[in-house]
Amino acid sequence: MPGPDQALLRRAEALATYLDDHYEEFARHTTADTADEALEHARILTRAADLVTRSPTPLSGEHSVLAARDRYMADAVTRLVDDNAEVRVIVWAHNGHLTKGTYGDGVPALGSRLRARYGDSYYALALLFGKGSFLARRSDDLHGPPRRHRVGTGIRSLEARLADAVPGNYYADLRTHGPSPEAAQWLHAPQTQRSFGSVVPRFLYRFHLAPLIPAQDYDGLAFVARSSCSRPLPAMET
Repeated sequence: MPGPDQALLRRAEALATYLDDHYEEFARHTTADTADEALEHARILTRAADLVTRSPTPLSGEHSVLAARDRYMADAVTRLVDDNAEVRVIVWAHNGHLTKGTYGDGVPALGSRLRARYGDSYYALALLFGKGSFLARRSDDLHGPPRRHRVGTGIRSLEARLADAVPGNYYADLRTHGPSPEAAQWLHAPQTQRSFGSVVPRFLYRFHLAPLIPAQDYDGLAFVARSSCSRPLPAMET
């Protein structure tokens, strides 16, 4: 749990350092793949220990636990991309993480870090929906199963404007040159988008909105007129 000395983090770091220092010995007694896997798991444990032992106080910028989480996610994607130069990587995440800017209280997003590293090779695609349902845990029942939540089209959000502009499902590439003056002005104007995550409060989630500037924060918009709940994967047998 959070603590000023981050004791769990220090133990995890010690384990990762030990495995790194004795890598050759482990590889001789097992295999290089096994040694690599053990070291990577120790590093994952270190990152997890850092997050759970940080103060939950919502500090802004790079010092918040939310910023650390997005930094670690970006590091994970970077390792996949840099180790497999010929492979394309698709990252499925909340729109707030994918944005090329910041979210919440100025938190540098996963997408902003990938954009800084890979430039236009990183394509931020926002997935939005007009109305329907989604699965999320309730904030008053964090250990319970994900529940079905409904939402209407509304009138204030970007999703409501997209639903009113064009019926049905569609995709808009915001990198396309030559939009009309009216569209260009609208795409570069401040808007709000719904902000639903894996945990939502009861009833009030319908009013959760986050600021954005579509053409600055994303490279494309995928709009689904009606959303349906995801289907949880069956529990794995142990």
